[in-house]
Amino acid sequence: MKQSIYKDYNEALGNKFKSHVNVTLDNVIEQSRRNSTIPKGTLVVMPFVNGEVRLKIVDKDTIDKGFSIPLKINKEGDSRGLSPNYLLWYLKQDFVGKFLLSHVKGSVFPRIPKDMLFGMRIPLPKYRRKYSDRTEVKIAKVKNYFRDMVNDYYQDYRSNFEKGRYRTAIILAGAIAEAILYQLLLENDVDSNLLKNDRNITMRKLLDYTRLLKLDKTFGLPLDKFSDLQKKRNRAVHIGASLSNNPSFAKEDLHCFNHIIRHFGI
Repeated sequence: MKQSIYKDYNEALGNKFKSHVNVTLDNVIEQSRRNSTIPKGTLVVMPFVNGEVRLKIVDKDTIDKGFSIPLKINKEGDSRGLSPNYLLWYLKQDFVGKFLLSHVKGSVFPRIPKDMLFGMRIPLPKYRRKYSDRTEVKIAKVKNYFRDMVNDYYQDYRSNFEKGRYRTAIILAGAIAEAILYQLLLENDVDSNLLKNDRNITMRKLLDYTRLLKLDKTFGLPLDKFSDLQKKRNRAVHIGASLSNNPSFAKEDLHCFNHIIRHFGI
């Protein structure tokens, strides 16, 4: 049974993350010691309950009492585009959850063995952020702002997605996608004033800027997935489209957003 699950995991990883660079988790995680502090914003793997993988990003500094496994991203992981939200998203994939559950040990206090967890292969986001010396200080300030904003949006997205509120999840996914495009343009030397002073900035216009600069060709960006998400968000938000078409949304409508996360991280 385990061999079959292991095979399924490797096949899914190869199919869903084709051409991604993989690293083992132990290379990008700083292992925590008992009674040390787990910093706010760290993803932790909680003890299993009712056959479910429980993952949580802690909202305040917490003492490591040894009940959970903190996944504190180290400098290597941060430089390669990993974030707690990206790890949360990846570990929540169905094929990953089945793989983790197959390795749970213990009946009274079920948990994943650390050596197995830290030996897992993690696919890296394809787009790795790079900052030139000329813009490093300016961009760093924007980068922190975007991280905080996207983190807030993503927590709301995750909550709505897991509760089946797909219309709201699509709206939040669209906001995150816009932030990603905006930051992408800044990181590639677009004048920040050009974007800041444009009061009619939309995802469509951000996509136009990206295409004009040929960033889609340079980085192999999945702009078709952004366009797909834009159309769905418009249907979810605009009252005219909602009244005339009465659209309903499903989990599958967020597949395009998963492609964006695979490429950029989150």
